[in-house]
Amino acid sequence: MDVASLPLFARLPEPTEVTSTHLGETPAVGPNSTDTGVDWSLVAALRAQASDRLSQSIAGERARLDRIAQEELGRSIVLDLVESAMAEAVNDGTPAWSAATQTSLAHAVFNSLFRLGRLQPLVDDDQVENIIIAGHDNVRLELVDGSIVRGPQVADSDEELIDFLVFLASRSEVNARSFSEAQPRLHLRLDGGARLAAAAWVTPRPSVVIRRHRLMQVTLDDLVNRNMLTPLAASFLRAAVKARKSIVVSGCQGAGKTTLVRALCAEIDPLEAIGTFETEYELHLHQLAHHEIVHAWEARPGSGERGADGKHAGEFTLDEALTDSFRFNLSRQIVGEVRGRESGQ
Repeated sequence: MDVASLPLFARLPEPTEVTSTHLGETPAVGPNSTDTGVDWSLVAALRAQASDRLSQSIAGERARLDRIAQEELGRSIVLDLVESAMAEAVNDGTPAWSAATQTSLAHAVFNSLFRLGRLQPLVDDDQVENIIIAGHDNVRLELVDGSIVRGPQVADSDEELIDFLVFLASRSEVNARSFSEAQPRLHLRLDGGARLAAAAWVTPRPSVVIRRHRLMQVTLDDLVNRNMLTPLAASFLRAAVKARKSIVVSGCQGAGKTTLVRALCAEIDPLEAIGTFETEYELHLHQLAHHEIVHAWEARPGSGERGADGKHAGEFTLDEALTDSFRFNLSRQIVGEVRGRESGQ
């Protein structure tokens, strides 16, 4: 659906303007920019209304809607809500909104409903490697060159930031997580391969870190060319993989462990059957199309009270996945991150 063809956007300027982008596409935004023209309290209210309408519409469908169909339906709902909000504002004596204001508001509501809201421009920015948040107005951006700069605030209050994280955690159909005072930690994979970690209620202010993985298709030779490995170290690691040795990759946070594991996996014969075991998908070997057989397991935290076995309802752990994998005739088992009992498998 082309937003520019809808009545609400009939007055949009020529395509050279930012406001001519299609709803759901985020214009390029630098790390120091802010969306000062958007009423974020209105965005939050419209997002809640849009979410309710979308849930009711999906529940009324006989056939299950895929994500693309849901977003198309969401677009029409967002546009209708924005038009209604403008009509109410005009009835209250406020001048009619400009086309740019309408488009910015529609983009913001859509991104809050289906993307990452005010975080989306930062995640889309190719300059940004990691997003570090210690409160809604205390944001730091680690850039690809290693420098750290201040970023724009990502909510109008800590409460609003927590509310959005709760919504974000519950939104995914296949990767839903609980985030509440009873479950004060959140680990979530995002579209595009980024990973989000958050904590609230047990920290003075909500804390969030979003890590982006820029090097997806990577080899040991690539790391040598980037001066991340010496040719001798690459040769040794390549030989260790070929010899089917067990390899443990360790290091400080952000040192490039996941990138190195991807490069090591690139040395495995494409015909070997591989199993990956992760709390949240980060390796993405099942999507890189280098290996023909990749069984990718992802842990699930579960929710509610713990049962007699000490587990939450619906919980699926990495050590359970590893135990199950012994029936899958795997050639290699790759554990993305060892943090619990899976280390003994």
